[in-house]
Amino acid sequence: FGKVYFPAGKWYDLFNGDVQQGGQEKIVQLNINKLPVYVKAGSIIPVQSLVQTTSQLPTDTLTLHVYEGDTANSFVYYEDDGKSYDYEKGNFYKRVIKFDPTEKTISLNKAAGSYKTHFKFIKLILHSFQSAAITRGNQKISLTSGRYGWLSAAANTDPTGGAYTPETCPVKQAVLKNEDGVINIKY
Repeated sequence: FGKVYFPAGKWYDLFNGDVQQGGQEKIVQLNINKLPVYVKAGSIIPVQSLVQTTSQLPTDTLTLHVYEGDTANSFVYYEDDGKSYDYEKGNFYKRVIKFDPTEKTISLNKAAGSYKTHFKFIKLILHSFQSAAITRGNQKISLTSGRYGWLSAAANTDPTGGAYTPETCPVKQAVLKNEDGVINIKY
């Protein structure tokens, strides 16, 4: 067991989605296979497929994990070629991604810079959202319910020799076409 301090707000266990209320210290169970990692409600986490070097490209889908919460959040998403100094000449891709629980929107501002993103699609993974569908403009998009695990089967190569089944959390998801213009999603 270990002592964890949760700052103000709502916190999700990264691996199973369990919720902890902030503003308190709690004793949590620890084990050799899992660190206590928590995500603040309202967080947006971008994820791409695995690449081993800058010469490799990820798949054509950028995954955005969004965690339901009561507080708005935003961050600047950034890409460049990863090899040159061309970003100094404007060859970059940058856009603000926002979560607004008051308006019930997730939005991606118009992309800035001349770099063309490799990502043709955005896989939106919603954690703890109750909606059955989202809308993009006038288009209604059904959400698929499923489970997501941050650790893959590679975790089964545990050097302690024990079998390990990674935890998963319930999610709702949809795949959207990416474009450089503004993308507004209502949930």
